[in-house]
Amino acid sequence: MLNLPRITYLLLWLINSRYKAPHELSNMSHTEQESPMDALKRHFAQRVTNQVRTLINRWRIVCEHPLTTEVLVDLIQATEKLCAQAQKFNAELQLEQGQIIHPYL
Repeated sequence: MLNLPRITYLLLWLINSRYKAPHELSNMSHTEQESPMDALKRHFAQRVTNQVRTLINRWRIVCEHPLTTEVLVDLIQATEKLCAQAQKFNAELQLEQGQIIHPYL
């Protein structure tokens, strides 16, 4: 059975610990000149952030509609994709959080 309060807490934790791109860690605007490596890291950070948003949207569906197998499978796939993207782009915190959420599903 889904532990709804625990998963909700973990998703809120995930929202608040969004992966920071290099330009977000300094005072540099992403429109200022940045190295190609920093631009690539910013792109990867955006992909991880977008996957977090996708997972949160799937969770809203779970909270607003009856839980079906299809909805649960979709939520599990979104969590697995978050883990894959976080691992691919070295977003350790988001990877850890995805791995914590997954067993609750």
